[in-house]
Amino acid sequence: MTVFEHYAQVYDLIYAVKDYKAEAFFISHRLRFYREDAQSLLEVGCGSGRHSRYFEEQNWQVLGIDQSADMLKAALKNTNGNLSFIHADMRTLNLRQNPIGSNVFNESATSLHPQAKFDAIAAPFHVFSYQVSNVAILEFLKSATLHMRPNGLLYIDFWLAEAVLAQKPEKRVLEVENKDLKVRRHATPIHEPAHNRVRVCYDFEIFDKNSQSVRRFSEEHPMRYFSVPEIELILKLNGFALLEVAEFMSQKTPSENTWNVYAVARLQS
Repeated sequence: MTVFEHYAQVYDLIYAVKDYKAEAFFISHRLRFYREDAQSLLEVGCGSGRHSRYFEEQNWQVLGIDQSADMLKAALKNTNGNLSFIHADMRTLNLRQNPIGSNVFNESATSLHPQAKFDAIAAPFHVFSYQVSNVAILEFLKSATLHMRPNGLLYIDFWLAEAVLAQKPEKRVLEVENKDLKVRRHATPIHEPAHNRVRVCYDFEIFDKNSQSVRRFSEEHPMRYFSVPEIELILKLNGFALLEVAEFMSQKTPSENTWNVYAVARLQS
């Protein structure tokens, strides 16, 4: 099963209380701190488009990409058809060789040339941690350099190794509902420290209040965690200079209490 295949149907309900607006403002502010004139943004793993919408409000020209067609359908609804999204994998994306075509959602809004390069690339909400293999990381960053203008900026956030190892992943249950659905999500982590990886196994139970029916499905989300020196080295070896790294939103120094860390880097000429 593809990650986020069925999850997409309840994703926005699961994260209804997530403050996408504040997060998009924070990411935008950190990018423009280093380049005030940055305007074009490639958003990797845009999902249901809720960050995308607020990036646009911050006057970014946004193109979002995601591997889940179901998530992109939700993105079109959440952005009122004003933004364009591409059904693609960042690791294999090449807008110079592959014309924007049938994989575009809302092609009428696309104003970007197939050879487009961007002032900035952002991969929020742990997208970088989904790159669990060394090969995936290298492919991701190679694609980023291919689609950046000179001195382009990269934003990523990721799980911090110190926090994962100190706090230990644990089982969790989340219950949310609206007028139509009641959703219960069980998250069972399988820690694989030899691979710096946690396989999060999600089991969903969705109760439809209208039909009185219950639907169940499962997905596995492998997540890699990184130390700060590891991130700095990975970026340096792929042509980026690390500009800052800190706890997401608070900008505190990362520690074993900091699960979510972000980094901003600049592509070297």
